[in-house]
Amino acid sequence: MSLREELAEELKEAVDEEWAEVIKLLPQSDGVPDANREPVLFDAVLRTGDRAVVGMQFGRSREASGGLSAEGGQLRINRSAYPELVIRQHDKIVAQTRHGAPIFEISQVDDRSHLRLICTLSEAR
Repeated sequence: MSLREELAEELKEAVDEEWAEVIKLLPQSDGVPDANREPVLFDAVLRTGDRAVVGMQFGRSREASGGLSAEGGQLRINRSAYPELVIRQHDKIVAQTRHGAPIFEISQVDDRSHLRLICTLSEAR
């Protein structure tokens, strides 16, 4: 392993030690649990809340409202820690250690990085 690879691995471990949380993968197939893949627990960095201002209106009418939308996010998985992990579009994940154990749907999987598997998230249906 080259010095660059060693440093990258050290950095991933340090980031994961600080920011990773327990995630439960719920494999899906055609909108129902996938009978061929078991749920899996693993640690990964989960960043949620791509916050965008939505419908900010100020006034005296009853329809006037303000709000923030917190949709989406990213899940970043250390590939060297979980080389056998298979995640597919439309699978669901549960943030096990967050209040209320929120559920997200995998809307996109980027497996081009040799360091991390990067999943784009959306609200679970």
